[in-house]
Amino acid sequence: MSAALQVWQIRLSSLRNDCQAKGLRKGLINFTYEWYFKRQFRKMDIFFPDFSSHVQDTVLKSIHHDAHENQESSFFLINKAFYKIPLRFSDIHLLDIGCGSGKAMVMGMKHGFKEVSGVDLDLESLQQAEHNCAQMRAYGSDTGYHLHTGDASVFDIPHGVNLVYLFNPFGILTLKQVLANVNAYAKNTGSPVFVIYLNPKHDFVFSELEGCRKLYSSFFKASRPEMNIYRIG
Repeated sequence: MSAALQVWQIRLSSLRNDCQAKGLRKGLINFTYEWYFKRQFRKMDIFFPDFSSHVQDTVLKSIHHDAHENQESSFFLINKAFYKIPLRFSDIHLLDIGCGSGKAMVMGMKHGFKEVSGVDLDLESLQQAEHNCAQMRAYGSDTGYHLHTGDASVFDIPHGVNLVYLFNPFGILTLKQVLANVNAYAKNTGSPVFVIYLNPKHDFVFSELEGCRKLYSSFFKASRPEMNIYRIG
């Protein structure tokens, strides 16, 4: 079997799984977005490898031992979420917590965000994110980028951040501390912070947070939560 045929078999298997989990329409849209953007970024030597096998090391490094594996967000959901935020792209400073290889950061750069920042515990993922963001700059992006290593629960939110991106990167204990930090940051700056939460398994943590308001929700088929967007502050 040729390598090209194997690649297409993998893609078709992924499409079938997406359609089963998300419904036919969303599955097809997601597949199209992935194919299109990966093709565009491949021309720029930008790639998003699977680092999910590093999860055990990441769990050991995390303070509360509740880190989750690095999983790729879909280009479709990233794009959809960004357009739901009531801010001009040129005014957004994105912080991706659990940034992995920088997929959301790269999309922020593509959309012309003011700045993008990322934090992760996995050094190999951060090296790939550094490469990807540097390639975006080399191909003309004016967006500044910053990468940090460390535990999200004790991470100091960079000045100017007004959008936080989470793809279910950790468990309840770390999420509570992260949101407490975001809430304190919003109070100190006097400006609201918007939070994109994909695969929102711990929505109740947001509900318990003073000053937090849900702005948007979307669902996969069978009413399984897909994404929530909140305003804190």
